[in-house]
Amino acid sequence: MKRGIIYILTGLVLVSAHPVIAEDEVNQSAETTPSNQANPAQSTDSINQYRELVAETEKSLGPFDAQLGEQLLGLGLVYYKEGMYSEAREVLDRSLHIKRVNEGIQSMSQVPILKTLIDVNNDSKNWDILNQNFHMLLWVHQRNLDPGDPTFLPIIETVGQWKLKAYTEGLLTENKSTTLYDAINMYQSHIDIMEKIHGENDPRLVSTLNGLAMMRYQLVQQVMNESLDDFQAMGSRTNFRTVCELVLLPDGSITRICRTVEVSNPNYYITQQINKDRSVERHMVGVKDSLNHVVNIYDSDPALPAYDHARALVNLGDWYFINKKRSTATRHYIRAYQILENSDSGSESIDELFGEPKRIPSLRNIVKNQVEDTEQIEEKPYVKLSFKVSINGKARRIKVIDESDPENFRARKNAKEIIKASIFRPRFEDGKPVETEEMELLFSGNILEKKLNSSYGVSVHRSAASFPESGYLR
Repeated sequence: MKRGIIYILTGLVLVSAHPVIAEDEVNQSAETTPSNQANPAQSTDSINQYRELVAETEKSLGPFDAQLGEQLLGLGLVYYKEGMYSEAREVLDRSLHIKRVNEGIQSMSQVPILKTLIDVNNDSKNWDILNQNFHMLLWVHQRNLDPGDPTFLPIIETVGQWKLKAYTEGLLTENKSTTLYDAINMYQSHIDIMEKIHGENDPRLVSTLNGLAMMRYQLVQQVMNESLDDFQAMGSRTNFRTVCELVLLPDGSITRICRTVEVSNPNYYITQQINKDRSVERHMVGVKDSLNHVVNIYDSDPALPAYDHARALVNLGDWYFINKKRSTATRHYIRAYQILENSDSGSESIDELFGEPKRIPSLRNIVKNQVEDTEQIEEKPYVKLSFKVSINGKARRIKVIDESDPENFRARKNAKEIIKASIFRPRFEDGKPVETEEMELLFSGNILEKKLNSSYGVSVHRSAASFPESGYLR
């Protein structure tokens, strides 16, 4: 695998999303910090020195002195490196408050403190507070930097990675759709501003557009997997109807009494299904729009890397392929193949993208690259399948060739059902799609014990060769 790849899968594994704070970002007040601050996590003496220094500064200079804030940040780092997360969070929050009192709530000088809080809350799995930290980190940068600033773009990427991790792992107490919409709104807002300032073909948009496509695709999956009862749309399960009846009164007269009653709406589920289908279609079109935008950026500037240009065409081709527009998809694949043929990387890049069937969608997240280890499968149960991949991207002649438990019928059935439902980008030879006679795929872990639409991780092999890309449209 020559390049890191991350896939649009609800079960994907992410690299760490939290930034690591550099030591020199916090050593801003050497005169007022203990001499052993460079290695604060190794000794209880460091903690005691910081505590004494904090108490002395607070007594002599007051509770909001700037020096006190720096000392509290140093103490927070000591606590963090000792694994004392609650204590670290407390003093870091106080340091952040002092920084804002002295320099304003928009000050960029609070960024090192926010980054340290992100580390603390990430390691202590304090997810909801961590989410707030990321929002504040983004907000501060938005207030201080041009959207195209090279130091701002990594913040967008980092927050996007956190949102994806929070969504796929269900880490937050908020509704999962809220997490997705937060990320989508962040990406879209950044794109809108960048286009106004720098134009719609600025290459700096590529990363954000790929992040937006990824999040929109996750939203497609979210909507597809919601039941009609859970899907939020206009409409009501019930209607109100006026019911009248004749009533005999005590004096022998008859009167007509009417009342409003609540009755079931017979068209509710039909309407829900229509709205759900429209929502899926709308979000899928949004995915295509983002991917097409990326292709247009590369088309407009021949000086941009040929591999990335081809990768963008492949991603857009994958969209057409999973939407059963195979001729259009193939045209994009062939164009990507030709670009690589004429590039310096040549056969190496062609082999990476087209040398093996690729399970799609494998829309590459340029926001953060991750190499998926396809050789280290240690979880049980596991099931290994062999199969043929047709020129139309479907698995044929599926056979179980190895399994951890021959008596585990559920695992074997789930593995077969998943591969039957999968769509593959076919292998290419000489610029044309071809069949692949013998592929092997290894499933492992909880996915084999769950329903087909559950998240999972897989690794794929053909003989002894690595098959690093994988993707699955649920």
